[in-house]
Amino acid sequence: MHKKSKLLLAFVIPAILLTACKGKDGKDSDSVKLAGNDSSLNISEITDTVGVSMDEFYAHYKGTLGEKSCEADIFSRDKSIVIVYYTDGSTGTMTLTGKVNAAGDLITESIASTVKSPTSFFGTFKDKKINGLIKESGKETTLTLAEDYTESLSFKAFHYTKEEKLDNSSYSNIYTFYMANNHAIADSICMHFFDNSKTCTASPNTMMKSEDDEFYALYKSSITEDGFGNEWMRNKTSDITFNDNNLLCYAIHWDEYSGGAHGNYASSFYVYDIKTNKRLFLKDILINPNDAFWSDKIFKSILDEKGITEEELRGEVEVPILPNENIYINKGGIGFLYNAYELGSYAFGSSYVYFSLTPEVEKRIKPEILKRLK
Repeated sequence: MHKKSKLLLAFVIPAILLTACKGKDGKDSDSVKLAGNDSSLNISEITDTVGVSMDEFYAHYKGTLGEKSCEADIFSRDKSIVIVYYTDGSTGTMTLTGKVNAAGDLITESIASTVKSPTSFFGTFKDKKINGLIKESGKETTLTLAEDYTESLSFKAFHYTKEEKLDNSSYSNIYTFYMANNHAIADSICMHFFDNSKTCTASPNTMMKSEDDEFYALYKSSITEDGFGNEWMRNKTSDITFNDNNLLCYAIHWDEYSGGAHGNYASSFYVYDIKTNKRLFLKDILINPNDAFWSDKIFKSILDEKGITEEELRGEVEVPILPNENIYINKGGIGFLYNAYELGSYAFGSSYVYFSLTPEVEKRIKPEILKRLK
């Protein structure tokens, strides 16, 4: 989501074992241990955790970055931790790698994608708290976060993987599903994640396996008598792009290939009011979705994204392009996603259109929603 990533500041910490979320016995434990091979960091009691499996998890944190308030959504996925945090005036992305000792002291080295100078971080990540210093070009900024669900939802993560490699075919199916700790919203996102075809009365693990069994049966039936078949792949994940001020934006992403000229992929976003447990639609968020302001800005944004002429774009899509129900929100803005085939051909691809909260945008968002996006 390159449009959205411009407005999020993300820490990505690869190759780690999460013990701050769940231990092998399923109980909460107190620290995060990271793998690393850079002895120049000179940390005592380094624990090497390369190759150790890690539970998926999601947590919401609040605190400060320097003197500014800060919100953070923290995920573990594919043996990495991603910390996405939002604070007024700070945007960009950084990728961090590093180590942590037995006491929970963390040192990382990174190059931020939005700045030219090296950026380093030293701090602690334990007891559901993050405390440390971000150093860039000699300037140090404190980062202090603690797990907090005062105006947000907690989630439990479920992960499922099945892989098979034969001589002339292969199979891979991966799920990451975050279940809300709220019955009404959990039921809704469950129905969307499982394509509105499940009753959601079973556990997510059971439903993931059931869906995988169906996909795997189709894969096996495609293999010919002489053992030849396609390389089948499906990856379905969920994300939380906003979870604060009693608003939630939940995302579901999937990509799949089961033979043919190309695979298929799509993302869907769902916005919920946590106070009422209701899903919000365009009519609940925008004052007038048919306002020409939106269609003009969307057209210009896609034109810039694709790098083509107006004539070429008009030849590919029908105009006007209006806001759709695939609306996503985060701290400081709203956006729309148009999946492949929605506007043009498969080759045209998908399009993310994002609007920061400028005065022109703010006056077109319903006041009760606007104040909760700031």
